[in-house]
Amino acid sequence: MRIIMLFLLITISWPSYSHRHINVIAIEYPPYVSSKLADFGSTSLLLQVYARQHFKLPLRFVFLPPARAQRKIHRGSWCISFYPPKFNNHDAIFVPLSSEVVQLGLYRIKKNSEFTYHDLSELSGNVAVLRSIKPSNDIKALQQAGLNIVFVESLRQGFEMMKVNRVQYVVGDNKTLQTHFSRQSSHQFQFATQPLKQVQVGFFYNKHCKSKLFTSPPGSNKHLKIIPLIPKTTTSR
Repeated sequence: MRIIMLFLLITISWPSYSHRHINVIAIEYPPYVSSKLADFGSTSLLLQVYARQHFKLPLRFVFLPPARAQRKIHRGSWCISFYPPKFNNHDAIFVPLSSEVVQLGLYRIKKNSEFTYHDLSELSGNVAVLRSIKPSNDIKALQQAGLNIVFVESLRQGFEMMKVNRVQYVVGDNKTLQTHFSRQSSHQFQFATQPLKQVQVGFFYNKHCKSKLFTSPPGSNKHLKIIPLIPKTTTSR
């Protein structure tokens, strides 16, 4: 029991920075970031290339469940993260790694017609989203539209629930199907024609770590640029 408790303490309290490496907070979100992929995913590879040019130390990717990642960022015990901090976190600075833009939106079981809508209030039912400890603005917008949020530990879990009608929608990105499913299986699902928002590929750093991290100035000192595509509705049913 003492050994187990010591392991848990070390796991929970790992430092964000040491004299040998920089810890990077990450969650399983293939193909961009994953412990199961070569170079830990496409975005992780971009960060490794960036690190060789701009960082003082090599990186170490630490994969956490979404809620724990959010908790560490909230407490300020971090230097670099792929997991996005809350939008009003003024210590978090976003650095783009490429010009790629990721579309985030809703999936449903495929129907004969296009999956399209003008306002979230037109939809009803349950929506599966990755678990977090505090509701984001995106989750709040879904709730204000009258949709019920069901937290899941992985996107695949959300899609499995949708197949048995436990949820009617899953929040994912425009590459989710090709990442998690075979071509035949992916035909069961449909991405909305109107994404919820789009975000740029990159990473966040804690501005209080800047002097420890960089050998040369970071590529950006701006917060994450999020382009909302659907106005938040206050309509409730």
